[in-house]
Amino acid sequence: MELDALDIAAFLVIVLALAGTVAIILTLGALPYQVARSRSHPHADAIRVAGWLGLFLGGLPWLLVLLWSLLPPHGAADDPDALARRVAALEEEIRALRARGDAQS
Repeated sequence: MELDALDIAAFLVIVLALAGTVAIILTLGALPYQVARSRSHPHADAIRVAGWLGLFLGGLPWLLVLLWSLLPPHGAADDPDALARRVAALEEEIRALRARGDAQS
């Protein structure tokens, strides 16, 4: 059996298509983790594992993991001292309410 130019070209196309598919799968599998890491997400390691599992489980879980990597963590603030200021404000409000309750009694 002799291979002609078209057989070799077809073989090269198949090899390139397989290499491209592998490259796309590797890129998509790592994408949620890279997004989470660039955004300093506290769950970046969990996103890495879930991204690969989601990709191999059909794609929909992978999409949810990608959204998870894009969303800020629950309760995250741009200002790290925002929580401390909010707690101080609530404590002051509690003191004011207690003082008003003592004054009314």
